[in-house]
Amino acid sequence: MEESVYDHSEIVIPVDSKGLLTIRIEGKLVKLIQATREIIEVVDLLN
Repeated sequence: MEESVYDHSEIVIPVDSKGLLTIRIEGKLVKLIQATREIIEVVDLLN
């Protein structure tokens, strides 16, 4: 995930023991690896 997109997100679930965190952006929940911002899962909240 690009830094500019990440900067506009809201943290929903802080970093866990596996280094994952969940953010909310533009009606979606996104689980990603904090260190690399690699996206693991995307859930659309609007559907």
